[in-house]
Amino acid sequence: MEAKIPERLENEVLCLGGPVQPQALSYLHSSPTIFDGNVMSSLNLGHSLDSLIELSESFSPNEQVRIFAGYAGWSPGQLDEEMKRDSWMTHPATIELVFHEKPSELWKHILLARGELRYRMLASSPEDLSWN
Repeated sequence: MEAKIPERLENEVLCLGGPVQPQALSYLHSSPTIFDGNVMSSLNLGHSLDSLIELSESFSPNEQVRIFAGYAGWSPGQLDEEMKRDSWMTHPATIELVFHEKPSELWKHILLARGELRYRMLASSPEDLSWN
């Protein structure tokens, strides 16, 4: 039996979460009533379409959801090694950043918020570096 997508979810954007299993569903759900979220306070990560549908049927205006297809994954110890090599830049997570109204501009927003010249320069570089 095919699940019917509730009207509440029909206009949600489906984000690409990464290259691994592009058919896999994940979603982030925020609500002020989630005190011990499995990601952080007020934020849960889920993977079940049935749970997402159930959740959407009782949605209130102060709740948010972001839906993803696929994910990024690492082999055991790979991410730790990449972090030791400074291959990643970290930034404190907030609900406002997770549900930023313009996800395509989030990277630039975070870089500019860091304030340092090197981050401002990176924020202003073109997506295609051959344009530089």
